[in-house]
Amino acid sequence: MKLNLYLIPSLGSNCIDDGYQPIKNKLKDKFNVIYSNINWKNSSITEWSKQFTQHYLSTKAIKNIIVGFSYGAMTAINATTNLSPNELILCSLSPFFSEYLNKLPKTWIRSESKKRLYGFKNCSIEKIAKSIIDKKINIHLMVGEKELKIWPSMKSATFEFNKILKPKDFIIVSKARHRLEENYQNELIKLLQHL
Repeated sequence: MKLNLYLIPSLGSNCIDDGYQPIKNKLKDKFNVIYSNINWKNSSITEWSKQFTQHYLSTKAIKNIIVGFSYGAMTAINATTNLSPNELILCSLSPFFSEYLNKLPKTWIRSESKKRLYGFKNCSIEKIAKSIIDKKINIHLMVGEKELKIWPSMKSATFEFNKILKPKDFIIVSKARHRLEENYQNELIKLLQHL
């Protein structure tokens, strides 16, 4: 029986046009690949998580893997407080959790809507971690090497996430930016092939 592989894209994008097709093509023999597109417009982390949770519960299999990218990773980990997938892969996990908002560049904060910021203020990575660690979910954390170099706040948050979440894998993707480009796709595919 194939495992379900859920792919949650980043803010404003969808799985069809944002680098997920090569992943589906290479893994379709091993996984039932399910695109989990989110309605990002005028909504917050709470609504994104509810959308994904409903989708997951209506389609889940005996074994399930969730992969999220950036805000999709935030959505995945937040939703997992109410779900129990076998594996959770967080790619370039956005640092917009309540603990880090005051450490992020002001330009990042100003780019967010009031509704999204309100949701982020109520989204604590430490509370989420406490909620999911007892579930024995295998967590894998991935991040692009270039995004760590370009954004010091992303780097510090990512290394904090590594301490808090205690992932099975912490993968820094060589030369990768904050995009699901070819080298990032290849590292993700390699990880998924070994699960």
